Amino acid sequence: MSVKRCPQLLVRLKRQATNHAILRPIDNNLPLSGLRKKSGKNSSYILRDDIQARRQFGRVMEGLRQTNVHGKITTMFYTDHGEYLGDHGMVEKWPSGVSEVLAREPMITGGAGLPSGQVCDDVCEMVDLLPTVFELCEISEHFPHNGTSLMPSILARTKHPKMYAYTEGGSLTSEEPLLEQAPYPYDIKSVLQHEDTMLVGKVVSRRHKDWCYVYRLYEPAELYNRKPDIGKLQNLAADPLYADVVREIQAEMFQWTMETTDLLPFEKDARFPLVSLESPKEQYLRRL
Repeated sequence: MSVKRCPQLLVRLKRQATNHAILRPIDNNLPLSGLRKKSGKNSSYILRDDIQARRQFGRVMEGLRQTNVHGKITTMFYTDHGEYLGDHGMVEKWPSGVSEVLAREPMITGGAGLPSGQVCDDVCEMVDLLPTVFELCEISEHFPHNGTSLMPSILARTKHPKMYAYTEGGSLTSEEPLLEQAPYPYDIKSVLQHEDTMLVGKVVSRRHKDWCYVYRLYEPAELYNRKPDIGKLQNLAADPLYADVVREIQAEMFQWTMETTDLLPFEKDARFPLVSLESPKEQYLRRL
């Protein structure tokens, strides 16, 4: 959703259920005191949730330490999405929101003999968690997916092969009748999706270390230089100086769409009924 169209009603929303967005930097230039001033009560809610999550996670780990399987267990600690804490004048999250604070998440993993103390800043996606768990648990893959295991990066510190991370969200305007009707305290947010469905229109973003490009079905595209523009405030998508960058990214996104769409299942679908008929030769011989 473009900044100009951010609905001010969203600031009335209360906190989202437990979310650990505070574990990663909301703004590289913003100290915690500034975070509180910037987002008011919402940051205190997240801070409280973070403390509670850490406490509960600590209880789980302490319980494992008291068993004889502790050394055999691998732990992954991550969140499903981030949170607006006053960023872009917003709080909470949004179905078509692909901002850095929503899409860039931490993952902490360890145990079962994995190397400790490593930090990796390679680009990866949440779909990569699936083959990673499969490899950790020695489970053979039995359905297609778009993930790439993170184990080579974890074990050998080799670079993860993915160069880009994609984030998708939003809906078609024709899908408005199917969108959620949420109760309080999400009723205001839910109503907005029905009153102006383009606010939650389909979106896909592509990130790598230098650029973030956002394509929206019903709103203008966005292009940000991630290194100098930490806050993603200067949209360069319509700037003629960056037309070549946009075209190159669009071509890569088109290829990604072709590569990740309509994967074949590993097993045949039961599409055809069993047919057991005599061959023409057998029918001929039977009639002799």
